Amino acid sequence: MNFNVEVRKKQLQSLDQCITSFKDKVDSILGYLGWTAKRVLENDDRTLCPINSGHTIQLESIVPHVERCRLTSSGYSLTETFLSEPSSDPKSSICLNNHEKIEVLNKVRSVNPRFMAVFLIFYSIRY
Repeated sequence: MNFNVEVRKKQLQSLDQCITSFKDKVDSILGYLGWTAKRVLENDDRTLCPINSGHTIQLESIVPHVERCRLTSSGYSLTETFLSEPSSDPKSSICLNNHEKIEVLNKVRSVNPRFMAVFLIFYSIRY
C-alpha cells in the first residue's frame, strides 16, 4: 500500500513540474510579446485586422487602424500627402489616350533615364 502512495506522489510531483515548466514557457512568450497572462485572459473585444491577420486590434479603433494598415501594406508612408480625386468635369480635366500616355512617359524617360513609369492601361470590353 505504501508503494502505491509513493508512486502517486512521484507522479504528482512530475506533473506539477511539467505544469510549472509549461507555465514558465507561456509567461516567457507573453513577456516577449509585451503581454501578461492577466491581460490575455481579459475579454476586451479584440478582433483580427482584415488587412493583416498578424494584427489584433480593439473593435473601437478598427476603422482608423484599417485605413492606416491599408496604406502601409500598399507601400505608402503615413506622412504622405495624397492628391484629391480627379474632377468629373470634362472642362477642367485633361484626358489622354494610351498612345498619348506612352508618348509623355517616353519623353520624360528621355530627359531622365532613371525615371520608371508604372501605370495600368484599361481596356473597355463591350458585350
